[in-house]
Amino acid sequence: MRRAVLAASLLAGCNVITPDLLNPSAVDAPASGDATPQGDASGPDLLLRYDFEGDGVIVTDSSPRALDGRLSDGNAWTAAGRTGRGIALAGGVPATQYVSLPTGVLTGVDDFTIAVWVKLNSTTAWGRVYDIGNGLADPANRFMYLGLDGALDDFRIYGRRLSQAEIADLAWPKTDYAYWRFDEPSGASATDSSDFAIPATLFDGVTRTDGRIGGAVDFPGGDGGATSPRIVLGSSPFAGCTTQLTVAAWIKLRALSPWARVFDFGTSNTSFIYLAPTDGTGMHFAMVSPAGLFDLVTPTVPLAADAQWHHVAVTVDAANLVSIYVDGKIAASATSPTVRPSDFTSLTENWLGRSRFGDPTLNGAIDELRTSCRAFTADEIKNLARK
Repeated sequence: MRRAVLAASLLAGCNVITPDLLNPSAVDAPASGDATPQGDASGPDLLLRYDFEGDGVIVTDSSPRALDGRLSDGNAWTAAGRTGRGIALAGGVPATQYVSLPTGVLTGVDDFTIAVWVKLNSTTAWGRVYDIGNGLADPANRFMYLGLDGALDDFRIYGRRLSQAEIADLAWPKTDYAYWRFDEPSGASATDSSDFAIPATLFDGVTRTDGRIGGAVDFPGGDGGATSPRIVLGSSPFAGCTTQLTVAAWIKLRALSPWARVFDFGTSNTSFIYLAPTDGTGMHFAMVSPAGLFDLVTPTVPLAADAQWHHVAVTVDAANLVSIYVDGKIAASATSPTVRPSDFTSLTENWLGRSRFGDPTLNGAIDELRTSCRAFTADEIKNLARK
């Protein structure tokens, strides 16, 4: 199961829950647009930080306040944390595995943020990530007392409401997926907000515009060709892929030009992978390599040129099942007999908005592009596509 960072901020009565992937609209880009996180929003406002890197029953607080917690079951430690170790909780009612916080963590605190990385094995009604009580004796003064079934890592409490940019830094995807937010206010460069740091460059008429979240990149349409408007990725987004991949983005179309591309990643005409909103019949996804040819086309065109944001995604899973999603729903799926994601690890021409065959340029905008060497689940795609 994928891990997601969950943050809850409280300020003047406003409670905001912002999990990465589960509610992407609440996560904005780092303010500076750098290709590395802007720190960990620690400093004097960090009230508590459990990295879960220990063993035994003491959970060490690495903040200056040294508010160590206590783990009910030392067997809950796991080596498979989000970073290093973590704790894996078995769930159940009543819970037998949980962490008790010391009293007074939030004494005198008005504004606060609580953030944690979570990996769920299953969902239990009313299961708690945390449950901070009012000074009563156990079991009221603990979190996860109803038994969350999953793993936790890097639990933090801050004495102020973090900004969206700071929460985005906490939700840094590392190498789970590359992520272009396109939130830079100007310039020809777009940052990959992941540890991959794949550069992207705007060419020949691609401009900035308002996005689904923050900013976006806009393609003016027109005839295709070597100098058509495009964004060029500096390297293959599938460099580490073997059996799985995902490409997901928000797109807004002003016109439906047959064979215009959302993306076209490849090397010459020998190995390439692309998505066209329409080929004149339906949305068209293709993978071509020396191993063969795979085409997947939806029965009809699932998107209108309505100048509205729609979410599109393509996944290839470990069983070679290829799926096209539109606005969180599967529009078409089929099995690829021979072509695999491993065929596309060393692509040299990686374009957004441009076709390698001289087809028209995309007439519309792209925002929140993610690529991964893992097939996102149907639930993850659905949550990414939330309006």
